[in-house]
Amino acid sequence: MSTQEWPELVGMPAEDAAAEIQRGSPHINRLQVVSPGQLVTMEFRPDRVRLHVNADGIVSRVPRIG
Repeated sequence: MSTQEWPELVGMPAEDAAAEIQRGSPHINRLQVVSPGQLVTMEFRPDRVRLHVNADGIVSRVPRIG
């Protein structure tokens, strides 16, 4: 079973979190860093993970597939 979310990455720098996701989930083709206030589309993509970060580039929400 593949991982759907990564709660352990909250509080980690975005680049480290991205590397961790890619290492364990090669089917993820798109990692998107989302800054505070940035608009995103609502469509579901099984190959995408969004990394919501704070102003310092630290993951602030649980990353999940979609």
